[in-house]
Amino acid sequence: MRVLGGTSKGKKIKTPPGSLTRPTSARVKNSLFGMLCTRIDFFEITVLDLFAGSGSLGLEAISRGASQVEFVDSAHSVVQVLKQNIAGIPPDVARATAIKSPALAYLKNRISANAHYDLIFCDPPYLFDDWNELLGHVIQVTTEDSIIVIESDREVNLPEGLSVLKVKDYGSTVITLASLA
Repeated sequence: MRVLGGTSKGKKIKTPPGSLTRPTSARVKNSLFGMLCTRIDFFEITVLDLFAGSGSLGLEAISRGASQVEFVDSAHSVVQVLKQNIAGIPPDVARATAIKSPALAYLKNRISANAHYDLIFCDPPYLFDDWNELLGHVIQVTTEDSIIVIESDREVNLPEGLSVLKVKDYGSTVITLASLA
């Protein structure tokens, strides 16, 4: 796995061993960033990468100009690999933070801190079913211009307050771009 574009194009990204993560395929990531580039300018945006795994999506955002990316994952071994991946893309390392925390707990913390993000990646394990709770919290850290990227094994019904910008089916992966309604 590699960074596909921007200043770190071609840099290798390590994947955590075992079945704790399911990295986004290069084909899906390339298509996703193609869709995002028509909607946002990555320069100086703030990004939240929930269920970050290897950090592939957030690292791609940094490479394309994001000013700050917070990577959140609950598994210690995954966060260790994520930190190695962040260190592998200097000088961008200062713009990235790896946090070991369950996604919902981290979101609650960021809500109370009144944090807001321009781009949020939500890429939980495929059998994840708490979409309404997760997205209900995500809504609280967005602005009217924010984009939420949902990656799942099926189309996700969005809660009230979010609207679909685009849905793209890649067989075993469905990407939904959403924003505030």
